Amino acid sequence: MELGDGLWRIEADTDQISQVFQNIIINADQAMPDGGVVFIKAANMTTEPDQMPDNLALSPDGSYVRIDILDQGGGIAPEQMSKIFDPYFSTKDEGTGLGLATAHSVITQHGGIITVESRLGQGTTFTVYLPAITTVFEEPTPEEPETEFTALDVGEHDGHILVLDDEEMILSLVKQILTRFGYSVVVTTDGAETLSLYQEALMTQHPFDMVILDLTVPGGKGGKDVIQELRALNPDVHAIVSSDYYNDPVLANYREYGFDGMVAKPYKVHDLLQVIQRTLTGSSS
Repeated sequence: MELGDGLWRIEADTDQISQVFQNIIINADQAMPDGGVVFIKAANMTTEPDQMPDNLALSPDGSYVRIDILDQGGGIAPEQMSKIFDPYFSTKDEGTGLGLATAHSVITQHGGIITVESRLGQGTTFTVYLPAITTVFEEPTPEEPETEFTALDVGEHDGHILVLDDEEMILSLVKQILTRFGYSVVVTTDGAETLSLYQEALMTQHPFDMVILDLTVPGGKGGKDVIQELRALNPDVHAIVSSDYYNDPVLANYREYGFDGMVAKPYKVHDLLQVIQRTLTGSSS
């Protein structure tokens, strides 16, 4: 990481911006299956009309924080560059590319711009420009730092977890997080496959201890439907519902719909682990 001194502040939704950088960094990681380094740079910049590249629609005489994320992967073919932020385009054999489409949408909503440069065999660079707040104001009194947590803080479970979500990027992120904390994880993007995997596991000596179900799966069965069929298979199933639709009544009344817990997206690691612990141990939330 190379972070410039005195970086300006930005006004942003913390969870959304965090998800943007998670998506880009996961892409960078997946672009380097044989290993490599991800470089992250951040610096203040001021735009000047006579020095701005034609392809950057930034405000003249504006102040921005520029963040560059560089990988050492195989790069993106020139004919694919114009499609990289399309919702259903992906350079991978599996996946929808929704992670980068979401990143583009979030940055645009924040008044910024995201660009990509790539050369085959030489890696890829994503650059994000976010409007800066340059006004100086008094620093607030720092709060007590949160206590660091480990796998022991969230339970010593050797849990076997099945995760349903329609976004490959989110599945990749959740699997990395839960595996790091000692869980065994199987992921799926399809509600029917979720039911099939759960039923097969029930008939073995290694059934799933918990399922995490995305509430809505476009074009397929989402968590609201899947949980009913899971409880028909196993009335004692432990299930968590997840969604980024905060106003959905299922999240507010998850127990009435057959769930033991809920977690909002984008995930915060500590919150996700705590909900899993409470659900597996039967503690009240």
